[in-house]
Parts: sequence; C-alpha cells; structure tokens
Amino acid sequence: MWGIKPLNLGTLTVYKSGLTFGKGAGERLEVPCIGWLLTNSNGNCVLVDTGPSDDENWGTKYHNPLKKSKNQRLEFALEEIGVKPEDIKLCLLTHLHWDHAYGALKLPNAKIVVQSEELKYSVDPLPPDRKHYEMNIEGKKPFFINYFERIETVNGDCHIDEGLEVVLLPGHSPGSQGILVTTPQKKYLITGDLINIRENWDNQTPPGIFYSLEHCYNSFAKMKKINADILPGHDWEVFRMF
Repeated sequence: MWGIKPLNLGTLTVYKSGLTFGKGAGERLEVPCIGWLLTNSNGNCVLVDTGPSDDENWGTKYHNPLKKSKNQRLEFALEEIGVKPEDIKLCLLTHLHWDHAYGALKLPNAKIVVQSEELKYSVDPLPPDRKHYEMNIEGKKPFFINYFERIETVNGDCHIDEGLEVVLLPGHSPGSQGILVTTPQKKYLITGDLINIRENWDNQTPPGIFYSLEHCYNSFAKMKKINADILPGHDWEVFRMF
C-alpha cells in the first residue's frame, strides 16, 4: 500500500484549448505543474513526474508563461516533507515533455523509467512536438540527454512493485504512461496529460495537445476498465484530495 503526496512544482499560464481539444479557444488558465511523491510502509520513495525548469524566463521564452517560487523547486518541495532528492531511487515519468521531466536532473540516484516508444519519439519528434521535448532550440541539447544514461525503458504495462503498476496510455504523446497506485483507501491512476483537468475525463474530451486522437480514445476506454480514481496532470483539485 502506498501514500500519495502531490507536489506543486510551478504554475503555467496556458490556453484552455491546449488542455481540452476543441474547447476554450482564447481562454487563459493558470494551471499547476505536479509531481507525485509515493511512499510505502517499507520506507520506499518513488517520484512520479518532476516538474519544469526552475528558470522562469527560460520556460516563458520557449514554452508558456511560467511562475516558480523557491519553494516550488523540486528539492525544496521534497525537503518540506522530509525527503532529499538523493533519497529518490526510482522516478516514473508519465512522458518526457519539459514540464514533467526537467526536474529529473535533480535526482542523482534515481533510475528513470519511461516507455521505450516515448524515448524513441523524444529524439526525433514531429515538428509540432519538437518544442515539448526542447528539440527545437538551436545549439542546445535537450534536457533529458543529461540523464540519458539513467533512463530505463519499459514496453507497455509493467509491474513496478506491490501496489504500483505502469499502464501504457498513449495519445497525448506516443509513449505516455499512467501510474496505478493502490492506497489503503482505494486505487488511483496518475494520468499525466492524457487527462489535464477533470473536464477531460468527465466529458471524455481529449487533450488539446495530442499525438493521436485514436490513441486518446482507446486509452480512455482502457482507463474505464481499470476503474480507478483519476488524478489529472494539471488540475488544482488534486491538492484538495490529499
């Protein structure tokens, strides 16, 4: 059994249409970047997603307006709950987009688990997706190259530990994965950006940024069969749940 603690790792200002396909054109929202600290009775700490760059100017220039206080930096967010970055031995990334995977640079002892399809796509994405992996910045290697040797790939659904499973959920990106977590109360599914906000799930609306609509809908169907409580990737509600 695991405990779940969401971490607020920064705030992005985005167009709602980027969260919900075909809805909210022109509407601007502030949304959190969320990491998830999972802990069990054996003292194991697993981190799911790690947030964006600490550099507000960088994030704003190349992505979306980013606000990030000192306390929202990964190392400080962890230390506030008694965990050091070097204590994290396992990091599960829902996908390799910059706002979910940058902070893995700060986990010196962590094995970083992604889907093999995600890693392959990240080094040669289609033009509209290049910025999400920072493959579009001339003269700069993408951030994930700096922890490339610590990445371990999986193919499809995968058992990680008792009460902890990786679930392949492509659509937002080719290798997006969810994390199924069993707690003493119930099962939760951390969805990454397949479900950005609650509205995506309640209305079965794909994310506004996607690799394949067909894969999105197939992943929705898979999630229904799993029948766990949904934890969206960019929704303030999760901080009221835990």
